[in-house]
Amino acid sequence: MSEQEALEMAISTWPKDITPVVHYSESRSKERLDESIRPQAHSDYVYDYIDNYGNVVTNITQNIFDKIAKSRPFTIYARNVKFDKIFNNYSDAIDYSIPKDKREEDGKKIALFNNLGYLELSIY
Repeated sequence: MSEQEALEMAISTWPKDITPVVHYSESRSKERLDESIRPQAHSDYVYDYIDNYGNVVTNITQNIFDKIAKSRPFTIYARNVKFDKIFNNYSDAIDYSIPKDKREEDGKKIALFNNLGYLELSIY
């Protein structure tokens, strides 16, 4: 059974009027590259890599995210940063109706699904 199938099976057991809370992480043995650590031990984070621009690219696909979120409100926690919206592209995060010198863009956070369908988190 794949991780996705296991997660979907577990979520299907929750009553419809209760929002499941899901914690997903890599195996600590994978994080630390240490086979002596039990594979069930949770890592402190989940990501596949950090790209050339410093964006964290997770291994969470849009398909998995949509099946879990089911159009409900959500919050993605990345250390002390909370993401509660997923944008379609980077330019959607900027309000171009505000003059450039008045925009608060430093430290802007953005979550989106990249062109391969994986959740990407960025602060610019």
